[in-house]
Amino acid sequence: MGVGLGAAACALVFATAATAAAPGTQQRFKSIIRTQMEVPRAYPPNSPAGATVFVATDANEADFFRVGLTDTANRQLDEIKFEHRFLIGVLLTAKTSGYKATIGRIGLQKLGGNKRQFCIRAEIAKPKPRQPVVNHLWFAMHIVSLSADPYRIDEFHWNVPKAWVLRDTRGKLLGVSHEGTNQRGKPITTGTAKACRA
Repeated sequence: MGVGLGAAACALVFATAATAAAPGTQQRFKSIIRTQMEVPRAYPPNSPAGATVFVATDANEADFFRVGLTDTANRQLDEIKFEHRFLIGVLLTAKTSGYKATIGRIGLQKLGGNKRQFCIRAEIAKPKPRQPVVNHLWFAMHIVSLSADPYRIDEFHWNVPKAWVLRDTRGKLLGVSHEGTNQRGKPITTGTAKACRA
């Protein structure tokens, strides 16, 4: 009897969690890290500028962010409890200093079948007029944390989407997610930009 009640209660928790992460809903998040720094000299000086997103569901995946973090921000990253949180970060590579990236909204969107994606809106602020800048590649990063509990499917597994679409506050497309390459060596697009209306 006691075991049966425990299983029923567990099922109720997971059902409630699934509802909380229902596609089409705006996701609550907490801003945890914002940083700007010069791109390491090891990067080629002609590296392309632009914005990208990364979804990190554990500490190993979060290492992606460390390339653009200060020592203080790295310590903040070490404090994240991935048992209950995951991270979404926007990394902006700019030709000069003075740029800022700020995540303003994150929507969870259902596509065909079981596919889901995050639709992210971010403000990209340019250097102000007459603001002194350094003419070298710079990183501007904003990382937010979200509760992983609504994405839990059982005691040991979560189903956090890795596909994403990034737009600025005016709706301009800044990037979509990719994963691996096809037989021609071209990146396989996983984000569906046309459908994203976060």
